[in-house]
Amino acid sequence: MKAVVLATNESTSDRWFEALVESLQDPEEAIACLAVLLEETEDDPTVRDRAFVRAMVAVTEGQIAAGRCSEAARDALQQFEQGLATPGSGIIYAWVAWLRAIGFGLVIQQGQA
Repeated sequence: MKAVVLATNESTSDRWFEALVESLQDPEEAIACLAVLLEETEDDPTVRDRAFVRAMVAVTEGQIAAGRCSEAARDALQQFEQGLATPGSGIIYAWVAWLRAIGFGLVIQQGQA
């Protein structure tokens, strides 16, 4: 992902997130961000899930700001977040619905064992 320059009059966390959202307006950047997080091997699933959802929020906001998807993408994200907290909820289907809502898709390819 490309480097971003941050303003100095906001908190570091706010500036970082705003810069991330701006960079994720580029679909290639958004895809790269999600792909990296899917490869994450964090041992604590709670930390991993929070990081992934935070990235999903940034991707959603970036794609909405770029005019590539509608506000309905936020609803799809909310459904995903609710499903994440509910065992047996079919969370993967909510995730695929979110991907579709932001104009992305899912490709399965052979990986390395």
